[in-house]
Formats: sequence, structure tokens, C-alpha cells
Amino acid sequence: MEKPPARGGFFYCAFFWDKGNSRPQKGRFRQQAEHIVWGSNGDMPISRPVPCLPGVFKYGNPQNRIHLTEKPLQLMRDIVKITEPGGHILDPFAGSGTTVLAAVLEGYTATGIEVTDEYARLARERITRELEPCAWIAGTVWEKEWIDRWR
Repeated sequence: MEKPPARGGFFYCAFFWDKGNSRPQKGRFRQQAEHIVWGSNGDMPISRPVPCLPGVFKYGNPQNRIHLTEKPLQLMRDIVKITEPGGHILDPFAGSGTTVLAAVLEGYTATGIEVTDEYARLARERITRELEPCAWIAGTVWEKEWIDRWR
């Protein structure tokens, strides 16, 4: 048996998002679940200070979506908690910026990459709008500097 190729310390996993209600399509399966794939650039030791997360998350679709595949903010806030405190979150398909927003709200730094100019603009506006009250309430320089970088 051949040994699998080394991945350079990259760890990845997939889990499910159960959207609950979804539009039925006659003669087909209901599209009520979606795979979410994540990865880590390095080991994920059991001893790290993070919670045990479920393999299936149940949240309904966001009502007023900016992007067709937008995820619920609370879902993404739950998911980013798998990262060690002080970690950095990378979302290479940022869309409406939900993952970046969730990461910052949970105390992480984050980078979002979006190839569509319009979605990148909408994500920046959303993140700025939703984080601005946090910066003034918390009064921390870090949060204010982060908001200023997005403007």
C-alpha cells in the first residue's frame, strides 16, 4: 500500500450546514444541506484551547442576503471558534464578507478575498457598517484601525 503524499502540515475537514427549510424540487432531493470545507496551515493538536464543535450546524438561510450563497452570521461565528485564540482566518471566497465579519466579532484577525468588484465593495461596506458601533463601544484602537483599513 502506497503512503499518501505529504500535505506539508495542512489539515482539512468537512462538515454540514443543515439549512432546515429549503425549496422543494419535484423529482429531486431537497437541497437542505451544504458541505462546508475548512483547513488549517499546520497541526491541530487536541490540547489547543478550543471547544468541541458539532458535525452538523442547523441555521436557516439569511433573509436579506447580499450574495446568493451567503451564510448566516451566527453559523460563521460558531465555525471560526475552531481556530486557536489569536489565530488568523482566511476566506478565499469572501462574497458578502460574513466569515471576515464573524472572525473579527469573535476576536480574530481575518483576510477576505473576493474576485468580483461589486461583492468586494458590498462586503467592505457591510463589515464597516456592522463593526463601527463595536469600535466606539469597545473604544479599542485595534478595532478602529481595522475599520479604517477597510474604508
